[in-house]
Amino acid sequence: EGNPVMVFFVSRVVLERAREILREVRPKDTPEEVAERAEERRERREEQQENDDGQTAAGDEETDESTHTETEIGFEYLERLSASIHDVASLRDQERIDDRDVRVRVDELPPPLR
Repeated sequence: EGNPVMVFFVSRVVLERAREILREVRPKDTPEEVAERAEERRERREEQQENDDGQTAAGDEETDESTHTETEIGFEYLERLSASIHDVASLRDQERIDDRDVRVRVDELPPPLR
């Protein structure tokens, strides 16, 4: 019963298949166009993240418990919780929480984890 270990790896087969699908969907795209669209998406994500951070900061200042319903599902950044990632993993292993209780943002994972 040690600490949970998560292992991630890049599958070259899946990566190549994704590239083939992109070529099928947009066969006339140049690598530069693909890179440009990727940069635009990255910029939009960064802008959205900045907006979300600003809204979260404003929301922290004016928390109104009456606006939340009992059926509403709330998510919070891990850094704001009193629990660690190990606590969350332990609860998951004990089946006290399930897959629907944990979200992982994958669009901004570093390359070794993608």
